[in-house]
Amino acid sequence: MTAQNTDQLQRCVDAAAFEIDDCIDRPAQAFTTVGWYFDAATQAADPGPGNLRMNKSNKAAVTALYVSTTDAAGSPWTAALQTDDVLRLYDAADSQRWQQFTLTGPSTDHGGWVEVPVNDSGSSDPPFEPQDGQLLTAVGLRLTPLVTRQLSLANRINVLRGVEWWKANDAAVGAAVGMDQSGVFTAPRSSFMTRHGGNMIPLKQQFGVA
Repeated sequence: MTAQNTDQLQRCVDAAAFEIDDCIDRPAQAFTTVGWYFDAATQAADPGPGNLRMNKSNKAAVTALYVSTTDAAGSPWTAALQTDDVLRLYDAADSQRWQQFTLTGPSTDHGGWVEVPVNDSGSSDPPFEPQDGQLLTAVGLRLTPLVTRQLSLANRINVLRGVEWWKANDAAVGAAVGMDQSGVFTAPRSSFMTRHGGNMIPLKQQFGVA
């Protein structure tokens, strides 16, 4: 890698990742589902029984969630959250609208509520913007050891396919003219499924039925 080729290398890896995402659909596994009401306040304090609040109104800037240990139905919530867990917040009335956060460290128990360090890690399109008092359905997602090994397979294929993208653009339109000269980003001649589809089968969760 050099400063001159870093951008093209990243484009090759990103192109390969896009192909992998299109091929597989296995998510992390859900380990908890709970309902909370959204509290629009941002203070680092007890959000009140059954409530969840964020430390920023701009969802992309959120770095902490303040979560009641009592859910919206008044029942105790005791699921243990771990670093790298994902907490996806759905509109309870519309599962197509969601915002998700990934834990960046262990939660802090304040007695009656917990402080959860997070980073924004995705949203529906358009993004979900919960309103004060709106009911949320939160789903906790965790990478199991099996999923972690499967991701290792995906990462290896990502690199291999990225190399194929690089080679295709190293001399895309002639022996001495590549992407840097032509400005054209050319796909590998062999399709992703032809080269790597069989290796991706362990990662598939759903298969189309004719």
